[in-house]
Amino acid sequence: MYVYDEHKLIEIFCNVDDFCQVFSIWEQTRLLGNSPGTRKTSLSDSEVMTIIIFYHLSGFKCFKYYYNRFVCQNLNSHFPGLVSYNRFIELIPRFYMKFFFFSKVFCTVKSDKINYIDSTKLAVCHNL
Repeated sequence: MYVYDEHKLIEIFCNVDDFCQVFSIWEQTRLLGNSPGTRKTSLSDSEVMTIIIFYHLSGFKCFKYYYNRFVCQNLNSHFPGLVSYNRFIELIPRFYMKFFFFSKVFCTVKSDKINYIDSTKLAVCHNL
């Protein structure tokens, strides 16, 4: 079983939450709001971003395994409003812009491109 550093998780969440509070003020004054069809979620923006950032620091190679076997079982006390894996994957595109700005502020990024890959295989056709 993976042993995680709870202090690191809390530190990441505090940094992300501070950033999200400042970003939401900027977003409200500069951008159009969310579209009316956007559903509310039980996870805050800070929680979603923390889960994704912590994945990259955890050493897990498969996000689906990390979310289902680690986050849902071990971190549910830190994130009481967890959603299913499929719903979480649907939420990620909402945070592209926040991740981009967060990485520009807190991380050294050499590229302007940010890519996310879902590791679930998609059967398209038979090889024959």
